Amino acid sequence: MNINIVKSFSTKAFDQFTEAVTRRLNVLGIKQDNDEQLVIIDSDIQDEIKNKREELVQLSQNMSFTSLVEHAAYTWFNRLCA
Repeated sequence: MNINIVKSFSTKAFDQFTEAVTRRLNVLGIKQDNDEQLVIIDSDIQDEIKNKREELVQLSQNMSFTSLVEHAAYTWFNRLCA
């Protein structure tokens, strides 16, 4: 088995997860400005995800935006691989 193929796949897959998480956070109004500062924008979202968004806002205030994105991407990547 060629391990390099697996390494290449996992790197690309993680990058794709990171991009997807960033896009989703942006839709939810959790963004990063050009100075890499966290920006929370009030957005009209459905009631069913409003509580989850508030949890993400709390998490994002306790960690950097980059850390939040990486944490979520690793979580989903590990779930996919399991």
